[in-house]
Amino acid sequence: LRLLAHYASGGDEESETLITWIGTGAAEVPPSISGKQGAELLGIYLDNWDFTADRKNMRDDFAKRISEIAESGKWTKKDIPLLKKAEETLKSGKYESQANAVGQKIGKVQG
Repeated sequence: LRLLAHYASGGDEESETLITWIGTGAAEVPPSISGKQGAELLGIYLDNWDFTADRKNMRDDFAKRISEIAESGKWTKKDIPLLKKAEETLKSGKYESQANAVGQKIGKVQG
């Protein structure tokens, strides 16, 4: 399925990132990722969140990955708006435990 998704996406960078990071056999989120890479990944997930509205398994994967990326990222105070958007998105989707994990990360970044 990943191969078919790759061909269907036409090699679009954002699609390729999602193919790498979502679903069975997806790459694991490393325990520590740079703020730049974290922001890029988080942005892709948040930009595509609405697409998952009728796809429960995919939305569950998105919620899990959003919280993992938030926890692993080396964030600075300038990243707080992005992290807050992630927290709000998770809350709106009723993913309270993942939203709380992001909220805890925001607290650590704020100091």
